[in-house]
Amino acid sequence: MQPSLSLNLTRPAGGSAPGLIIEQEKYGRTDGYLSRAGMHRILWALLRDEQPEEPDCFLGGKTFINVYRYDLALQYQLFASRGELGERIVQDDLFTEKIKFAFEQEKPLQYPCFGLVAVEFFGDRAWDHTAQQIAPPDLTASATAVRAAGKIYGTAAVSYRIHRDRYSLALSERVEAQENKYSSVVYAIHKGGPTWERITAPPGLEETGQQCFGGGGGQLNPVPPEDEKPPPTAPHRDARVVRDYCSQEITLDTSK
Repeated sequence: MQPSLSLNLTRPAGGSAPGLIIEQEKYGRTDGYLSRAGMHRILWALLRDEQPEEPDCFLGGKTFINVYRYDLALQYQLFASRGELGERIVQDDLFTEKIKFAFEQEKPLQYPCFGLVAVEFFGDRAWDHTAQQIAPPDLTASATAVRAAGKIYGTAAVSYRIHRDRYSLALSERVEAQENKYSSVVYAIHKGGPTWERITAPPGLEETGQQCFGGGGGQLNPVPPEDEKPPPTAPHRDARVVRDYCSQEITLDTSK
């Protein structure tokens, strides 16, 4: 029996801001399924008695991972329990989220903030802690939250700068697994870590894998290799075979 590696991962405890956030990008509606264009290419190849290209059949087995650091000086190493991580792509972007104050002074932000850009209160209205309407107040931002001068009620669209490291993750199949064949965990080792995130497969990926490469879902490529082609069959018509009674030699055979 081969030795196994056991990983016990825990999320950082609450309190101060975590060192980083790991996020899996959301899938599109068609991710993991054979695309219509891919299906057309396969069917066209089959109609011409050609071997379909397998890569067209498996475009969905990839996802993307974002890492957000609260301190860009923080060093980390990213690993995946299964699958192959691509190179890091550094991205700076502007992110806008809806923040609702319910007689609160401070609200957390979804991502680490590297500078507040704009604040727009819905309806250009806000209320103070006594429920009196006031002019939309100015907000300040830290790395983790936005803050008003006092407790307020109102909803604002808050735009701020973010920084992320983006990685592709090519998911590989666990052949030995009966279900969740493409499960994986991505974890970052850093000071105060590790931080981890469980990765989900694109919808339809397992079904697509069965259809493309054989299995319970059928097989899109029914053309067998040259050495496995079925023997030729006789035409669908009546055949007559005449044998000599004594020698059993065939003197007439219309089946060929």
